[in-house]
Amino acid sequence: MKWKNKDNGGDIMIKDLKAQAEKAINEVNFRYSRGMKFFLEDLMAVQVCLNETNYSSFKGYLSNKLQNEKIAVPTWINGKKGFMKKY
Repeated sequence: MKWKNKDNGGDIMIKDLKAQAEKAINEVNFRYSRGMKFFLEDLMAVQVCLNETNYSSFKGYLSNKLQNEKIAVPTWINGKKGFMKKY
């Protein structure tokens, strides 16, 4: 869900970070098997948010949620931070 914020010049923002993060988590659970590595940017639910003004907040929220719910653990893939599906 995105909306234009009139207060900051019409930049597009992610309106509901939690709902967008849930979409990304569902995608991880559907697409990846245990032990598979991936980048957050590989997820379609994340790709649609790459240019949003609050993307960094979303990315941090999603990263924490993946780890706290034990869905994925952080790992390094070719020198870049990624994730590995846990269960």
